[in-house]
Amino acid sequence: SFVAIKFPEVDGMRYHAHAHMRQHSWLECEGEGFLIINRSASSFFGSEGRRCCYARSGPIVYASSALPIGRVAPPDSWQFFHGSQWVVLAANAVRWMLHDADAGRFAEHLSLTYMSDETYV
Repeated sequence: SFVAIKFPEVDGMRYHAHAHMRQHSWLECEGEGFLIINRSASSFFGSEGRRCCYARSGPIVYASSALPIGRVAPPDSWQFFHGSQWVVLAANAVRWMLHDADAGRFAEHLSLTYMSDETYV
């Protein structure tokens, strides 16, 4: 397998941004935009206030009223690493991602996060 990984010491700003994004639940709307669940614009972006989009995303809609949507916790003691979304995976790595119980729980945890598919790999 080949995955380009950046470590926190090298790219601290990106790690901080991604950690912030993972704290909140996002619902991607068929590639057209996002719904940030159970957050107002100010509670998400702070003093920056409402933003129309994030990076190259489509429009963002904020659902600040309580919706009965939440996420499962990630597997215990798992660390997050960031890098390129482009990867080459060996067949045994893909089998693990598809069939391992912890990998499945991790996928479920990420299912309502910004860039969930890129983050999972």
